[in-house]
Amino acid sequence: MHWLARISTRSSPIHTCLRLLLLFILVMGGAAGSLQAQGNLLTYGTSVVGTLTAEAPLGFYMFNGTVGDHVTAYVIGITPGMTPALSLMGINQRQLAVSQGDPLLGASGAARISYRLPDTGLYTLMITNPGGTAGEFLLHLGARPAAASLDLMPGVPAAINIPPGAAPIQYSFDADPTGPLTLQILSTTPGFAFSAQVYNPLGQLIGLLGGPGLQGTDLTIGPDSGLYEIVLSGWAPETSGALTLLLTSGGGPAPVGVPPTPAPPTETPQALVCLVRTAGSTNVNIRSGPATVFPVIGMLNPASSLEVIGQSLDGSWYVVNFAGQRGWVSGAVTRLEGPCGSLLFFESPPTPTPLPATATPTPPPGAIINFTVNGTGAITVGPGGCGTVSWYTENVREVYYQGVGVAGVGSRDECPATTTTYTLRVVLQDGSVTERYVTINRIALIITLPPIITLPPVITLPGP
Repeated sequence: MHWLARISTRSSPIHTCLRLLLLFILVMGGAAGSLQAQGNLLTYGTSVVGTLTAEAPLGFYMFNGTVGDHVTAYVIGITPGMTPALSLMGINQRQLAVSQGDPLLGASGAARISYRLPDTGLYTLMITNPGGTAGEFLLHLGARPAAASLDLMPGVPAAINIPPGAAPIQYSFDADPTGPLTLQILSTTPGFAFSAQVYNPLGQLIGLLGGPGLQGTDLTIGPDSGLYEIVLSGWAPETSGALTLLLTSGGGPAPVGVPPTPAPPTETPQALVCLVRTAGSTNVNIRSGPATVFPVIGMLNPASSLEVIGQSLDGSWYVVNFAGQRGWVSGAVTRLEGPCGSLLFFESPPTPTPLPATATPTPPPGAIINFTVNGTGAITVGPGGCGTVSWYTENVREVYYQGVGVAGVGSRDECPATTTTYTLRVVLQDGSVTERYVTINRIALIITLPPIITLPPVITLPGP
């Protein structure tokens, strides 16, 4: 058994102190053996790409925080199969929060922590990979400073007017340690959809409310103490409407009364991450690369937004997180919201191989040919990424995959080092030949990491 594992199984106060000391030494870069760590200093609004290996299974990143800052950090596994976990440690290296797969984020390969900092000083983010798959990850650190909120009092409805393009509006209320409270949000403008984020006293996101087609919703909060926050906005930024908030005691919502005259907020928070939306009222293509020659992999509609994780080298296209893969949207038909001043630069994947100019013959009646990669015509993968190329044929004479004869039904796992187009050549019953194509786009990243902190290798403990 490893020496660190042996110590961690003890439960005495002395060994508890030893475990904290060992963790502190690891963070400060003084650990020996295989526990090599990454020690980078981050600032709010920045993203970095790191690597976990068998020799360096932990990633450590530090940042300076101020008491009251509402920090949001998330990590996404770039290498397929990675399921990273994220921990936040305070200025005394005590663990404050941990996440492995955020249910509100809806992704198994990502983890997120939202937390309000209790002190001013140097904090640490630790990335681990419980699943054991080595590879690259993307870490983002964001925050919104402590801001003034409007008070929401139990039994007193609050009316809110949200104009087009308005920044989010923040309300807060004190939890009741003696019983539950119910928060009710009602859209008083027909057809106006809203979005609400609810945070507990630690700054952790506990609820995402609202959405298209929803005129009202409620959330019950159990007995607790401390300040809760609600961040409200329109679901689509170009729309406007009115909302009524009501906080009631007990486990169920009470009827909404006549709202008072709305009061504008004195200060509004900023968006937590960089988002992209359509600039007009029509859908925007999401492509596998930054040009119209790349295949379309999805659509961005005016009622939704996507998180931006980077931009093209010339800044004219944005890289988005689309259903777990990287997509590209044109900056000419979209607009950005939130902290977007320090986006990473991504190199364009190679231009897809053009299809042959000759016309593809139409299969005779009865012939069936299906050729896909991960169920579609093209996918985009990162370094080390793979895709499953599959084919299904009926009523044909011969089938060739990449020039080699194969059965009429089959599949191959492909992990290309560069963008590659795969070919299925089919000889039909009448002797004619037809071909089908799929493409795996391989992306490369150009990223500048913050400087690595050089810390003293020797730790002096207090006392005699």
